Amino acid sequence: MNALCTSCNKITKVSYKEIQHPKSIKETYIECEHCNDHVTCFVTDGRVREMQKKIRRLTGSGNMNSRIRIKEEVNNRMAKLKQEFNNEKS
Repeated sequence: MNALCTSCNKITKVSYKEIQHPKSIKETYIECEHCNDHVTCFVTDGRVREMQKKIRRLTGSGNMNSRIRIKEEVNNRMAKLKQEFNNEKS
């Protein structure tokens, strides 16, 4: 997969990388192969990763509403974590 780097305006290969941070925070990011710009894609913590496991275990059409509800919780928590993470980096 490729993406357009917003820093150098060149097409770069998307290769996800991960960094483990304190307090069980895991950052998934991509890095431009031309200018080495670091872009955070996802930030998770132990709680998010547990909810993601739970979603994978909930199979069948009878669990669809539960999966949707938990996925919304995951998305909201990840957005909050990413915002906090980016604020700390600034």
